[in-house]
This record gives sequence, C-alpha cells and structure tokens, in this order.
Amino acid sequence: MAATNQRILLIDDDVEIQDFITTFLGIEGYQVLLAANGATGLTAARRERPDLILLDISMPDISGVEVCQRLRAGAETAATPIFILSARTDDRERERAAEAGASRFVDKPFQNDALLRWISEALQAAGSNE
Repeated sequence: MAATNQRILLIDDDVEIQDFITTFLGIEGYQVLLAANGATGLTAARRERPDLILLDISMPDISGVEVCQRLRAGAETAATPIFILSARTDDRERERAAEAGASRFVDKPFQNDALLRWISEALQAAGSNE
C-alpha cells in the first residue's frame, strides 16, 4: 500500500474516469486531487505540487500535450512525473506525448496492476532525485 502522504493530481474531464481513479487509487492509499480541464489542472499542479500527475490527452480546453509542455516549462512542476492517458493509441499520439515531456504514455483502458506498478516506480525514482 502507498504512503498516505503521496498525492496524485488527475486532470481529466471524464467524470467516470475521475470516480474510478479516485476510488481505485484511494484504496491503495493515495490522495487523489481532481481537475476537470487543462486550465484548472495547470493551476492545481502549481498550487498543490502533487507527487505525480495523471493527464488525459483529450480535453475540451487545452490538450493534454500542451498542458504537459507547460508543466515541464514551470520550475515547480518540471520534474513531476506526468503520465498521459489516452484511448487513442496510435504512434503519433505517443510521439507527441514523449516530445511534450511525458514520463509515460498509458493506454485506456489500462490494467490496474500495471498502472499501480508504474506509479510506484515513478514515485520512487522521483524521490531518489530530490
């Protein structure tokens, strides 16, 4: 089980995804912060300084790729692990996510155990870089 002080910001406009991930990661001991679009996600990331960000690639206001680029450009979020989530799994989407600085591209639907493992690995690596 994860340490209860680790905070994950989920930036996703899909309420069902928000509910699922909040419950799923909450059971594992993570505190999940929510943002329903890119603009509020940027604000929340800068204000809350989460340990990891889960970011949907397709949002109505600012794309996940652009949000990722902006987060990488900010001193307070440049080193935060960012996982881009997408139901579109073509190679171009993966390339765009990598170019934006995403730590990992996660296909929707994802395997719960794989996502947990990746989160744990990213948090451990980020902790060793502090």
